[in-house]
Parts: sequence; C-alpha cells; structure tokens
Amino acid sequence: MDEPHRFIWCRYFYRVKFEEKIDWSKPYILCANHTSVLDITAMTFISQKAISFIGKAELLKNPVTRIFFKTIDIPVDRKSRMASFRSFKKANEMLKEGKSLAISGRKN
Repeated sequence: MDEPHRFIWCRYFYRVKFEEKIDWSKPYILCANHTSVLDITAMTFISQKAISFIGKAELLKNPVTRIFFKTIDIPVDRKSRMASFRSFKKANEMLKEGKSLAISGRKN
C-alpha cells in the first residue's frame, strides 16, 4: 500500500496515502476527524478487512439516519455513563478478538 489509492464512489474521489505500510492482520482503531459526511465511507474503503463501527445511539432513532447507520455495531448512549462504559467495554472485547473498529464524530 505504498501508492496512493483512489476510489470513485457517488462521483467523489478519494486519495488515501498511508505514511507507512499497514499490517491488516492486526486490529486497528480507525478515526476520522469528521471533515466530511463521507468519512465513514472512506474508512470502509481503505480497510482491507471488515470493520465494526462505533456511533452515537441517536443515529438509530431517526428514521432517515437509521437507514444509513443501521450497521453500527456499537451504539453509544452519550446520556448514560453506564451505557457508554458498556459500549467501550464491548469495543475493547472486539479489539481483543482481532476486529478493527472505526469511529467518526465531532465533539458537540
């Protein structure tokens, strides 16, 4: 993966350049700084193995965003400390199982 990768999706172009070679046999936490609504899509394309997503639980309550975010594997209820803790505990278990995680968001 030394060369930049280009992906075409919905008429958008991605250019991804890795600073160093990535060993996709290991688990990773992929983080986007939410510069675009397509951050999650970009993370899906760059990963060479299936990734699980962490996202705010509110996305599952809205009928429009539920369509796009129904694949969130770990919803985070930001209003409950205990529920948030359980979400991150589940994320830790998935990492120990060798699964990679993706998170995209911004501080509200």
